[in-house]
Amino acid sequence: MKRGNETRKAKNRILGLVLALAMVVTLLPGSLLTGILARGEEGTTSEAKNVFVAVGTLPGASWTASTKGNEANTFTTTDQKTYSISYDLEANKTYEFKVLQDPDTFEWNNPWSVQGGCQGPGQNATINVEKPVKLTLTLDATDAEKKVQVKLQNTDGTEYTGSISKKSQECLHSSRNSSGSELESEDHRKCG
Repeated sequence: MKRGNETRKAKNRILGLVLALAMVVTLLPGSLLTGILARGEEGTTSEAKNVFVAVGTLPGASWTASTKGNEANTFTTTDQKTYSISYDLEANKTYEFKVLQDPDTFEWNNPWSVQGGCQGPGQNATINVEKPVKLTLTLDATDAEKKVQVKLQNTDGTEYTGSISKKSQECLHSSRNSSGSELESEDHRKCG
């Protein structure tokens, strides 16, 4: 009889642990669970595919961390190394965006930094446009620092290349280029 009680207690403990584990898995954020499931057999994270998507308020973009529905915002390449995408931005608008790598696997967990030194990966970039400009985002898939280069071109063909980054009172100041577009760019005196 004593052995039967011990067996029943052991079964109840195991059942309790299984239920607790199931509850923890249910409560995990989807992005954390995706990262856990993306790990290989030996515990190393699977390698991200070279699929890059701009998400945010750029023309045709959405804040969905996926290639589905963002096909028009997926970077293109001709050499499997350099990827780019361009947008025609309308006057008198503010755009906010970020660049994600392989969002179908990693969701928000594999962002790239838009050119500008103060924000870290995953921070939103902001650009305020007073006149129509063409925005081109370019990246090198082999870049260990995961930086996205920014190029603005006025409708008259003159170009401006500069930083756009997350607004930060300590790091950023505004500058205007000849197109009248306001860029949030790094202030080296405060960022160091």
